[in-house]
Parts: sequence; C-alpha cells; structure tokens
Amino acid sequence: MIYLLADTKYIEVHTANGALLLEESLVALEEEFPALFLRIHRNCLVAKHWIVGLQKLASGETQVNVKLGRDRILGLDVSRRNLAMVKKQLANL
Repeated sequence: MIYLLADTKYIEVHTANGALLLEESLVALEEEFPALFLRIHRNCLVAKHWIVGLQKLASGETQVNVKLGRDRILGLDVSRRNLAMVKKQLANL
C-alpha cells in the first residue's frame, strides 16, 4: 500500500500495481497501524516508507511526494491542519 484515500463509504487503496476498494475507516487503519501510516489530510493516509519528501508549491499549498515506481513521483496535498505534524513526523524518519 502506498496511500489510502477515503471516499464516501469506501477507501481506495493505491498500490504499485493499481487500486482496490476497502470497506473500512481511515481512523481504524490509522489506529491499527500507527507505525506504517501518516495522515496528511482528513481523507488521506500515506505509507511512511514511500514518502520521498515535501514540496511547497507556488500556490502556497504543500504536497507530500511519494514514490510510485522507479521513475514516478506523485504529489499528494497536505492539509494546513496537518502540516506541522507531517513536518515533525518526517523529521523523525
């Protein structure tokens, strides 16, 4: 699992090989696996070991960059509410 994105009733689980749906809550997964995931937004958890850095955009928004493959990086938005905690967690990795 690279990242989990909550939708109304399901969670989209994104892996290196594609995506699948889970009927689970982000809170439950975050509590069950606190060492694995970092909450970057109210609807998104990212697996810590896939994170390659933070990026500040010209718009003022901040993204977590995750490695999807050998040559592919994806930027996922970090909410302002979670930004300080995300920075702190990444400093400890």
